[in-house]
Amino acid sequence: PRTMAKLEEADKRWIVKEREDGKNCNGWHWTETDLTGWSEDNLKEKLDGIVVREDARGYVKIVGLDKMTGDVTVQSRKQKKFPLYELELLINWKAELWGDDGKAKLEANGKVKIPDLSEETYDDLEMTVTCDDETNEKRPLKEAVRLEGIPKARAFFDHFDLFVSKQ
Repeated sequence: PRTMAKLEEADKRWIVKEREDGKNCNGWHWTETDLTGWSEDNLKEKLDGIVVREDARGYVKIVGLDKMTGDVTVQSRKQKKFPLYELELLINWKAELWGDDGKAKLEANGKVKIPDLSEETYDDLEMTVTCDDETNEKRPLKEAVRLEGIPKARAFFDHFDLFVSKQ
């Protein structure tokens, strides 16, 4: 029968040993890294300028992150990473409809609200689209964001786990 190693025997084959510097060799022990600030900066950058639709009649774009509240952390153990996040996001959008002369005939701005983005909810991500100054004329632009922008945003956030885990 095998017996457990004893600390005082100090077998050189041990992978984990007492270290005076406290270093976590090979990521063996639990660690937790706060990536909230990093995530907010990167979301601001990556969400700016996502084209939802652009053609001869106009465009609809995601133009950045307006507000992010919540936490993003990555826990690791035995070299495996586990992203944990719970966020509320407010994303800006902009749309223009052009006239025959190519000039903006109608402009609209608004927000996409994601009240609960987490590793548990991204399969059923709830999003609400609002227009800053909604009128009957601007409603088609808002609908374009709802019908075409939400699927693009959902596809973007499907990769959020991988995005965070790589850090």
